[in-house]
Amino acid sequence: MGKQANALKLLLSGFEANREKIRTIENATYSMEQFNFSNLSEAASYARRGKNSAVLKRLDYYCYHPLLEDGNVLVDLPGIDAPIKKDAELAYRKIEDANTSAVVCVLKPASAGDLTQAETDLLERLKTNPAIRDRVFYVFNRIDQTWYNGQLRQRLDSLINSEFNHTNRIYKTSGLLGF
Repeated sequence: MGKQANALKLLLSGFEANREKIRTIENATYSMEQFNFSNLSEAASYARRGKNSAVLKRLDYYCYHPLLEDGNVLVDLPGIDAPIKKDAELAYRKIEDANTSAVVCVLKPASAGDLTQAETDLLERLKTNPAIRDRVFYVFNRIDQTWYNGQLRQRLDSLINSEFNHTNRIYKTSGLLGF
Protein backbone atom coordinates (compact mmCIF):
# COMPACT_ATOMS: atom_id res chain seq x y z
CA MET A 1 0.00 0.00 0.00
CA GLY A 2 2.87 2.40 0.79
CA LYS A 3 4.32 2.04 -2.72
CA GLN A 4 0.92 2.81 -4.29
CA ALA A 5 0.45 5.84 -2.06
CA ASN A 6 3.90 7.09 -3.02
CA ALA A 7 3.06 6.58 -6.71
CA LEU A 8 -0.14 8.59 -6.31
CA LYS A 9 1.75 11.41 -4.58
CA LEU A 10 4.30 11.44 -7.44
CA LEU A 11 1.52 11.53 -10.02
CA LEU A 12 -0.21 14.45 -8.30
CA SER A 13 2.98 16.46 -7.82
CA GLY A 14 3.99 15.65 -11.41
CA PHE A 15 0.67 16.96 -12.65
CA GLU A 16 1.09 20.17 -10.65
CA ALA A 17 4.69 20.70 -11.81
CA ASN A 18 3.95 19.94 -15.47
CA ARG A 19 0.34 21.12 -15.82
CA GLU A 20 1.04 23.54 -18.69
CA LYS A 21 2.76 20.81 -20.74
CA ILE A 22 0.15 18.07 -20.34
CA ARG A 23 -2.35 17.60 -23.17
CA THR A 24 -5.45 15.59 -22.31
CA ILE A 25 -6.40 14.54 -25.86
CA GLU A 26 -3.11 13.86 -27.64
CA ASN A 27 0.50 13.49 -26.57
CA ALA A 28 2.60 16.63 -26.63
CA THR A 29 6.15 16.71 -27.98
CA TYR A 30 8.75 19.17 -26.72
CA SER A 31 12.33 19.80 -27.72
CA MET A 32 15.19 20.02 -25.25
CA GLU A 33 15.40 23.74 -26.00
CA GLN A 34 11.79 24.24 -24.89
CA PHE A 35 12.81 22.91 -21.48
CA ASN A 36 16.01 24.99 -21.53
CA PHE A 37 18.16 21.85 -21.36
CA SER A 38 21.65 22.44 -22.69
CA ASN A 39 22.64 18.77 -22.73
CA LEU A 40 21.31 15.24 -22.46
CA SER A 41 22.33 14.97 -18.79
CA GLU A 42 19.92 17.74 -17.85
CA ALA A 43 17.09 16.07 -19.80
CA ALA A 44 17.81 12.70 -18.18
CA SER A 45 17.89 14.26 -14.73
CA TYR A 46 14.50 15.88 -15.36
CA ALA A 47 12.99 12.61 -16.61
CA ARG A 48 14.32 10.62 -13.64
CA ARG A 49 12.71 12.83 -11.03
CA GLY A 50 9.80 10.82 -9.65
CA LYS A 51 7.20 13.53 -10.11
CA ASN A 52 8.21 14.08 -13.75
CA SER A 53 8.53 10.39 -14.62
CA ALA A 54 5.01 9.86 -13.27
CA VAL A 55 3.52 12.02 -16.04
CA LEU A 56 5.96 11.30 -18.89
CA LYS A 57 4.77 8.67 -21.35
CA ARG A 58 8.09 8.46 -23.14
CA LEU A 59 11.23 10.36 -23.90
CA ASP A 60 12.71 10.11 -27.40
CA TYR A 61 16.34 10.95 -28.01
CA TYR A 62 17.77 10.70 -31.50
CA CYS A 63 21.43 10.18 -32.15
CA TYR A 64 23.59 8.77 -34.91
CA HIS A 65 25.73 5.69 -34.32
CA PRO A 66 26.91 3.06 -36.84
CA LEU A 67 25.43 0.23 -34.73
CA LEU A 68 21.99 1.74 -35.27
CA GLU A 69 22.22 1.87 -39.09
CA ASP A 70 20.65 -1.59 -39.53
CA GLY A 71 17.52 -0.59 -37.65
CA ASN A 72 18.63 -1.52 -34.14
CA VAL A 73 16.81 0.51 -31.53
CA LEU A 74 17.96 1.09 -27.97
CA VAL A 75 15.20 1.59 -25.43
CA ASP A 76 15.93 2.63 -21.85
CA LEU A 77 13.01 1.35 -19.81
CA PRO A 78 11.87 2.20 -16.32
CA GLY A 79 13.19 -0.14 -13.68
CA ILE A 80 11.26 -3.25 -12.71
CA ASP A 81 11.04 -1.72 -9.25
CA ALA A 82 9.63 1.59 -10.52
CA PRO A 83 7.23 3.24 -8.06
CA ILE A 84 4.66 3.68 -10.84
CA LYS A 85 3.13 0.25 -11.47
CA LYS A 86 2.50 0.88 -15.18
CA ASP A 87 6.21 1.67 -15.65
CA ALA A 88 7.26 -1.68 -14.20
CA GLU A 89 4.61 -3.43 -16.33
CA LEU A 90 5.96 -1.68 -19.44
CA ALA A 91 9.45 -2.95 -18.63
CA TYR A 92 8.18 -6.53 -18.31
CA ARG A 93 6.19 -6.27 -21.57
CA LYS A 94 9.29 -5.11 -23.46
CA ILE A 95 11.47 -7.81 -21.90
CA GLU A 96 8.98 -10.50 -22.92
CA ASP A 97 8.27 -9.05 -26.40
CA ALA A 98 9.39 -11.46 -29.17
CA ASN A 99 10.77 -8.51 -31.19
CA THR A 100 13.18 -7.54 -28.43
CA SER A 101 16.63 -8.72 -29.52
CA ALA A 102 18.52 -8.20 -26.29
CA VAL A 103 17.83 -7.08 -22.75
CA VAL A 104 20.43 -5.51 -20.49
CA CYS A 105 19.45 -5.77 -16.82
CA VAL A 106 21.36 -3.41 -14.55
CA LEU A 107 21.42 -4.95 -11.09
CA LYS A 108 22.67 -3.32 -7.89
CA PRO A 109 23.55 -6.13 -5.48
CA ALA A 110 27.21 -5.18 -5.59
CA SER A 111 26.42 -2.39 -3.16
CA ALA A 112 24.45 -4.60 -0.74
CA GLY A 113 25.36 -8.18 -1.61
CA ASP A 114 21.75 -9.22 -2.20
CA LEU A 115 19.15 -8.94 -4.93
CA THR A 116 16.06 -6.86 -4.31
CA GLN A 117 12.69 -8.61 -4.33
CA ALA A 118 11.93 -7.10 -7.76
CA GLU A 119 15.26 -8.43 -9.13
CA THR A 120 14.58 -11.88 -7.65
CA ASP A 121 11.10 -11.92 -9.22
CA LEU A 122 12.59 -10.97 -12.60
CA LEU A 123 15.19 -13.76 -12.42
CA GLU A 124 12.52 -16.33 -11.58
CA ARG A 125 10.45 -15.15 -14.52
CA LEU A 126 13.43 -15.36 -16.88
CA LYS A 127 14.48 -18.82 -15.70
CA THR A 128 11.12 -20.27 -16.73
CA ASN A 129 11.29 -18.83 -20.25
CA PRO A 130 14.36 -19.95 -22.26
CA ALA A 131 13.44 -17.73 -25.23
CA ILE A 132 13.85 -14.67 -23.04
CA ARG A 133 16.67 -16.02 -20.87
CA ASP A 134 18.97 -16.50 -23.86
CA ARG A 135 18.88 -12.83 -24.86
CA VAL A 136 19.43 -11.28 -21.43
CA PHE A 137 22.72 -9.75 -20.29
CA TYR A 138 23.31 -8.79 -16.67
CA VAL A 139 25.29 -5.77 -15.56
CA PHE A 140 26.28 -5.53 -11.90
CA ASN A 141 26.80 -1.86 -11.20
CA ARG A 142 28.69 -0.29 -8.28
CA ILE A 143 31.30 -3.03 -8.38
CA ASP A 144 33.85 -0.59 -6.92
CA GLN A 145 32.10 -1.04 -3.56
CA THR A 146 33.33 -4.65 -3.43
CA TRP A 147 37.01 -3.82 -3.95
CA TYR A 148 37.75 -2.95 -0.35
CA ASN A 149 35.08 -5.06 1.29
CA GLY A 150 35.98 -8.75 1.14
CA GLN A 151 32.71 -9.87 2.71
CA LEU A 152 30.65 -7.92 0.17
CA ARG A 153 32.79 -9.29 -2.70
CA GLN A 154 32.31 -12.84 -1.41
CA ARG A 155 28.53 -12.38 -1.14
CA LEU A 156 28.36 -11.03 -4.70
CA ASP A 157 30.50 -13.88 -6.09
CA SER A 158 28.35 -16.41 -4.24
CA LEU A 159 25.18 -14.81 -5.60
CA ILE A 160 26.51 -14.90 -9.17
CA ASN A 161 27.62 -18.53 -8.87
CA SER A 162 24.31 -19.69 -7.40
CA GLU A 163 21.80 -17.67 -9.43
CA PHE A 164 23.36 -17.22 -12.88
CA ASN A 165 24.12 -20.13 -15.22
CA HIS A 166 25.57 -18.07 -18.06
CA THR A 167 28.51 -16.18 -16.58
CA ASN A 168 29.52 -15.12 -20.11
CA ARG A 169 26.47 -12.83 -20.00
CA ILE A 170 27.55 -11.07 -16.81
CA TYR A 171 29.41 -7.77 -16.72
CA LYS A 172 30.66 -5.85 -13.71
CA THR A 173 30.78 -2.07 -13.92
CA SER A 174 31.23 1.06 -11.92
CA GLY A 175 29.15 4.01 -13.10
CA LEU A 176 30.98 6.14 -10.55
CA LEU A 177 34.35 5.35 -12.10
CA GLY A 178 33.08 5.27 -15.68
CA PHE A 179 33.70 1.65 -16.68
